[in-house]
Amino acid sequence: MKHSKIIIIGAGFAGLTAAKLLHESGHEVLILEASQYFGGRARTIHLDGAPLDAGAAWVHYKAGNITTKIAEANGLEIIDDHYEPSFIWDKKQGKTLSKKKKERYLEEAEIARELAIDFFDKKGRNSNALEFIEKYLSKKNWSKKKKRIVGFLYAALLETDYGADIKNIVLSDERYLTLFDLDDDNDGKIVGGYQKLTNILRKNLSIQYKTVVNAIDYNEKNVSISTNKGIYTCEKVLVTVSLGVLKNEKIQFFPLLPQRKKIAIQKMGYGNLEKVILTFEKQFWKETELIYYIEETKKGQAFPFICDFSKTSGVPALVLFYAGSYGEYLQEKTDDFILEKAIDVLKAVFNKKNINPKSHYISRWSKDDFFFGSYSYSSDDDVKKYIKAIKKPLKNKVFFAGEATSLKGQAYVHGAIFSGIREAKRLGASSHFLI
Repeated sequence: MKHSKIIIIGAGFAGLTAAKLLHESGHEVLILEASQYFGGRARTIHLDGAPLDAGAAWVHYKAGNITTKIAEANGLEIIDDHYEPSFIWDKKQGKTLSKKKKERYLEEAEIARELAIDFFDKKGRNSNALEFIEKYLSKKNWSKKKKRIVGFLYAALLETDYGADIKNIVLSDERYLTLFDLDDDNDGKIVGGYQKLTNILRKNLSIQYKTVVNAIDYNEKNVSISTNKGIYTCEKVLVTVSLGVLKNEKIQFFPLLPQRKKIAIQKMGYGNLEKVILTFEKQFWKETELIYYIEETKKGQAFPFICDFSKTSGVPALVLFYAGSYGEYLQEKTDDFILEKAIDVLKAVFNKKNINPKSHYISRWSKDDFFFGSYSYSSDDDVKKYIKAIKKPLKNKVFFAGEATSLKGQAYVHGAIFSGIREAKRLGASSHFLI
C-alpha cells in the first residue's frame, strides 16, 4: 500500500495544472496516469520526428486566453489561425467553387447563425440546430444547390466543433454563440504542438504511468484507491478523467456517487472528433490554413475540414477531420480503409492521380478505453446544472476537474486549465497562477 497526501488521477491539462500549483505550494502530490503518456486528450505524437497534435490543437479565443498567457510567458510561439478557407471543393459538382460563390455561401451561413439566436429566443428551451436550419432553408427561394451548400457549411463547423451530429446540438449553448466569430486574432496554434506546454507543466511532478484506477473508496478517514498496481491511499483525491470514463463507469465509487451527479454525467453530451494526420516528403499544395470538403453520405459528412499543419510541425502535413455519425462509422473500419478514404479525398481536392503520404496517424479517441471520446458538449439547456453537479466534491475528500466540469471553457484546453486552478485552490494551493 502506497500513501500520498494528495493523489490526482489523470495527467491531462486539468491534472497537470492542479498538480503544478499544489507542488509549488509545498504539497505532496502524486499523479496516477492510466496510459504511458502525459497530456491526455492534448497529446502530441511524432511522425518522422515531427510534432503533431493527436487531439487538441488550437488555442481558442487566444487573446486573453490563459493558455496563451502561460505559453507566451514561457517563450512559446503561437501562430494566428483565422479559419479563412482557401477554397471549397464540392464532390457533387466535382469542382472547386469560385471565390465569389465561396464568399457568398460562407456569408449566408454566417447570417443563418445569427438568425438561429432569434429562433432560440422565440422557441425557448432545447431549441435544436438541425430543426432551425431545416426551417430556415425551407423558407429561402434558393436553388437546391445553394441550400445544400449553405446547409453543409452551417452544419460542418458545428459538428466538428462539438464532435456531435447537428441534431444533438442546442442553440442555448454559450459555445454556439461564438463559433462563427471570425474576428482577427481569434484562434492560434502552438508551434511544436501542445507538448510544449504540457512539458512545462509536468516538470518536477511525480507521475506514475500505466496505473489504471478502477475503484475509489472514500468511506474511511483516508481515501483508498484500487489500481492495477495495487492500493494507493491519500487524504484527498482529485479525479480528472474524461467524461467518457465516468459515463462508462470505469471507476467504481464507494459509497456510490450521488444520484444527481450520476444523472448529470449521463445526460451531458460527449462527442467524438477524429483525425487522419498525413505527412509528406514535399508540399504539393499552396500554403493554406483550411479547406472545406463537401461530401454528404448516408453516414454523415465525410472529412468536412482539411487543415494544413506544416507551420507548427515543421514538415509538410495535412490533417483531415471527421466527427459525429460519420466518425462512429469510420471508427468501426480498419486503418487501411480510413487511410484510403482520406487519400481519395485529397486526390479529388488537389486533382492528383497519385498521393503517397510519408507517414500517417489515425486517431481513435472514441475507441480508447481511457477516454471514450474527445470532449463534452451541451446536449440540452440544463448543461450548467450538470456541470455544477459533476464538479461537486464528495465529503471534502473526492474532487473533480476537467473540461466537462468547467463553466468557463467547457470542451476546451483553457476550460481544463481553469478547472485545475479551481480545484488546486480548493485543495489548499497558495499560488493560483502558472505564469
